[in-house]
Amino acid sequence: MQQDISVGLGDIFKFIWRGLLLALLLGAIGASAGYFLSSSRSPIYRAEATVLINNGDIDPETYVVAPPIGADPYTTVVDSREVLGAALTLVGAEPSLERIGSLSDNLTVVPAESSLFRDSAQLSLQYEGAQPRAVADTVNAVANALVDWDRQRAEDALIATVDQLDRNIASAEERLAAVAEGSTEELQLQNQLAAQQQTRGEVAADLGTARSRLEVLSPAFPPGSPIAPKPLLNAVIAGALGFLLGYGILLVRNMLDTRLRNVEDLESISGLPILAEFSRPAKKTRRLSREGSGYLRTNLLLATQNVHPKVVLVTSPGNGEGKSSVALSLAESFTRANYRTLLVDADLRQPVIAREYNLDDKRHMPLRTHLENPHGSYEAAHVGVNLAQTLDIIPTFRAAPSPTELLSLGFPDCLASWEKDYDVIVIDSAPLLDVADTLTIAPLCTGTVLVASLEETDPEQVAEAVERLQRSGVRIFGIAATFVGRSSKRSSYRYGPDTVDLLDEREPIPGKLPASSSQVRGTRPR
Repeated sequence: MQQDISVGLGDIFKFIWRGLLLALLLGAIGASAGYFLSSSRSPIYRAEATVLINNGDIDPETYVVAPPIGADPYTTVVDSREVLGAALTLVGAEPSLERIGSLSDNLTVVPAESSLFRDSAQLSLQYEGAQPRAVADTVNAVANALVDWDRQRAEDALIATVDQLDRNIASAEERLAAVAEGSTEELQLQNQLAAQQQTRGEVAADLGTARSRLEVLSPAFPPGSPIAPKPLLNAVIAGALGFLLGYGILLVRNMLDTRLRNVEDLESISGLPILAEFSRPAKKTRRLSREGSGYLRTNLLLATQNVHPKVVLVTSPGNGEGKSSVALSLAESFTRANYRTLLVDADLRQPVIAREYNLDDKRHMPLRTHLENPHGSYEAAHVGVNLAQTLDIIPTFRAAPSPTELLSLGFPDCLASWEKDYDVIVIDSAPLLDVADTLTIAPLCTGTVLVASLEETDPEQVAEAVERLQRSGVRIFGIAATFVGRSSKRSSYRYGPDTVDLLDEREPIPGKLPASSSQVRGTRPR
C-alpha cells in the first residue's frame, strides 16, 4: 500500500514538473494581458445613497402624508420614467428617452436587510459612472426625485379632496336655490353647505404643506477610488487562470496522447516485466547495445535455468519495432557467452537477417528449404561474432508463399533436429498482430520475448498482443523495450546484485562448454 501511494505521489510530482514551464509561461502571459487590458479601460466609480421609508402611523394633525405602500412599490417607482426624468432635470440634463434608459441601466436599487428605525425600511440606491462627482450628484438627484414623488403623492391627494369638495359645494348650492325659502330643507342645506365650505378651506390651507414618507437618510458622496477596473486583482486572477490552463492543456494532451511515454507505461499496460531496455542505435545498424543484450540474456537464463535447449521466440505487435535487432543482438550475446547458438529468421514475409550478415543465397540454404524437407541434411550459415566465437544462422532471403502453412507443416520437425546441436535457439518471427505465423510456432518454443517500441507501438496493440499469446497458452518471458529515451531513470542495478555477475561476457575455454551445455538433454517443457 505504501509503495502504491509513493508511486501515485511520484506520478503527481512528475506531472507537475512536466507542466510547470508551460503553466508559468501561460500564467505570465495571462497576468500581463490582464493587467494591460484592465489598465487601458476607463475607470468606473460607484456612489450610494440610502433612503428611509417610514411605514408607521403619522399624526394627521401634524403632517399631511400619503397612505403607506411598503418598500417594494418604491423599488419599482425608482426606475420609472417619471422619477428618472425628474432626477435628470435636477442635475440639469435633458430628460430624453435615451438618457433615461442610460440612467436606468447604471442604477441599482437594493432593499436594505434591516433598518435603524421601527416600522420603517431602507432603500439603497447605487449608481455607476465615469466621473466621481457626477455619479454622486446623479444618485442624490434620484433619491431626491423619489422623495419628491412621494410628497407629490400626498399633495395630489389634497388636490383631489379639494376638487371633490368643490363639486359637493356646487351641488349643494344648486339644490339650495331650488327649495322654498324659509323651509326646513333650506335650513338643512345651508348647514351642509357651510360645513363643506369650512372643510374645503381647511384642506386648501394644507396645500403645499404635504410631507413625504421618504427621507434621504444617507446622501452619496463622490467616491475616492474606482470599483473597476482593478489591474492588480485582474492580473492575479488572469495569471492563476493561465497557470491552471497550462496544466489543463497538458492533462488533455495526456488524455488524447495514446503513445507510450516510458517503460513504466509499457510495464503497466502489458502486465509483464521489462527484461531489457534499448535506446535508438547511434548508427544505422541493427546491433543493439551489448549491455542491454546482456541484461536480456541474463533474465532469460534466470527464467529457463532448468530448460535445455532454450528456444526463445522474438516477436512484436507490429512492424518497425526492432524485433529483428533484438533477436540478432540476443543471439550474438549468447554466442559471446559461449553458448552454442542458432539464429533462425522465421519471418517469411519481410526477412532482414540475411541482409544484415551479407549472406549469399547461393551458398546457404534458406529456411523455406528446411521447412519443405525437414529431414534433409543442411548446414547452417556460420558467422563470426568475434575472433573466437561463431553464430549459426538459418536465413530467409526473400518472402515465401503460404508462410503459415509452411511453418505449421515443417517447423516442428526442423526444431526437433536443431535442438540436438544447440544450447540456445533464437527465432525471429513475423509481427504478431499482422499475420498468424507467430502463433503457429510460438507454442513449440520455450517462451516468447515481446518487443515493443516506445516510439512506434500503440498501447492497445501491446495489450492485444499479450492477450493473443496468453490465449494460445504461450509462455511470455517479458518485454524488450526499444527506442527508449536517454532520460530513462532505470539503471543497470535494477536487476539486482545476483544477476550482475551473469552479465560478464565469458571468454570461451577450449574444449569446455557452458554449464547449460553439460546438462543431460531431455524433453523440453512445452
